[in-house]
Amino acid sequence: MLLRNFRGALCGLLFCIPLTATNAQTIRYVNDDAQGANTGTSWTDAYTDLQSALTAAQSGDQIWVAAGRYVGNFTLALGVQVYGGFAGTENELTQRDWKINETILDGNQTGSVVTSPPGATATTRIDGFTITNGSGTVSGLYAYGGGVYLNNSSPTIANNMITGNSASYGGGGLYLWNSSATITNNAITGNSAYYDGGGLFLWDSSPMMANNTIAGNSTYWEGGGLYLDSSSPTIANTIIAFNSSGVCQNSGTGIPTLQYNCVYGNGIYNYSHLTDPTGTDGNISADPMLVRNPSDGGDGWGDDPATPDVDEGANDDFGDLRMRAGSPAINAGDPGFVPQPGETDLDGHARVLCGRVDMGAYEFGIGDYDCDQSVDMADFAAWDTCMGGPSGAELRMANGEERMTLLENRNGSPSPQPSPLKGEGVGPRRGFDDPGQERMTGDGRSAIGMEDLRFENGPGAPGSALRFDNPCAAFDFDADGDTDLRDFAGFQRVFAGQ
Repeated sequence: MLLRNFRGALCGLLFCIPLTATNAQTIRYVNDDAQGANTGTSWTDAYTDLQSALTAAQSGDQIWVAAGRYVGNFTLALGVQVYGGFAGTENELTQRDWKINETILDGNQTGSVVTSPPGATATTRIDGFTITNGSGTVSGLYAYGGGVYLNNSSPTIANNMITGNSASYGGGGLYLWNSSATITNNAITGNSAYYDGGGLFLWDSSPMMANNTIAGNSTYWEGGGLYLDSSSPTIANTIIAFNSSGVCQNSGTGIPTLQYNCVYGNGIYNYSHLTDPTGTDGNISADPMLVRNPSDGGDGWGDDPATPDVDEGANDDFGDLRMRAGSPAINAGDPGFVPQPGETDLDGHARVLCGRVDMGAYEFGIGDYDCDQSVDMADFAAWDTCMGGPSGAELRMANGEERMTLLENRNGSPSPQPSPLKGEGVGPRRGFDDPGQERMTGDGRSAIGMEDLRFENGPGAPGSALRFDNPCAAFDFDADGDTDLRDFAGFQRVFAGQ
């Protein structure tokens, strides 16, 4: 049975993963820089400590957390949705940007960073955080779940970087016991466990997992990427690569459902104790061509407490898990997947950019309007078609000061992201004086003259794959829902010319 027609984000015949929030009874605000009354009732009077907000929250509430580093071990509240990625001024959930406003939950090597309480369902949510430096929850002689610990708990875990955590037994990144959690759009990298499950350890669990990238995790024993014991997860559109070993199904009666995944280059094995599904149900085993593979520098992840004079973690590189042009994981996810309006990848860009969802947490193709895996003059020609306000006409009619006002009054903010597309890292070119600004001529037009360029056969000509819903999403670099001059800064960074 194939995954089909995911609505409301990952909804199909096998499961449904809700990616949008329900209306909250109360929004509680957290900002470690706030100087107000510490009541959590506004950004001004925000709590400075996340756990204070979690303790006060009631089922149905949302907690909005501003950028910063929050040190501690945090226990979620039943039915409460916790969102990171805020600057501390937003009025709408859609205004957050977890890439720019990195919100770090730091476990300080004193336990699991995030624990979800028993009885939690998908309405309990952790979304938009970097979860790091956890050492796991101790049970008996060992610790489990360095980053996230779930025991009889099934929350939603979405849009997170789960990285640099460890556990003395299993589940360096995540540990699931009797859990049916929803795990989607996460990068799980650079985690380690001594025994099993460097990335994830599943015991008697059946989580729904989709569009995750699990890379560069390690263990001395089994399942560097994913360890399964008596578990039946459903895993789709996911990359599991470059771990010390891949997917291990140990004992028990569980049967995983694996569809449209790329499992490749995992040390000792890709699959152990289960039938290799490569070549069936859309599963592949080929180099996903990540921009930069994770690396522990050859001395293991993190700092070894046995050598206090040496910081082995100083050379840890968690990689860049976006894909390069030509990756076999591009447009290789479930062909029946249909994103809901506004659904994004881990970069905040449209979840489907070229007609079919990619594997992994990151969608490939930002800036690539015609979906030929190169950002070039053909894409540049389409820019004016997608251009939103302030329009070229508005700019031509305005003087210099008025032009700046038009730009500053836009809701979006300049947030060009590095891209693996052809032309990445290219400096100013073809008349651009600064990578962050478009040089305008006296009549308000681009120095390149984009208004004079058009597709020879028009956008969407035969042979070009158009994006689901809105092809102009390829130009929305700052993920604010429109295409304007602020997005052009990002386009310049990936433009290959020619």
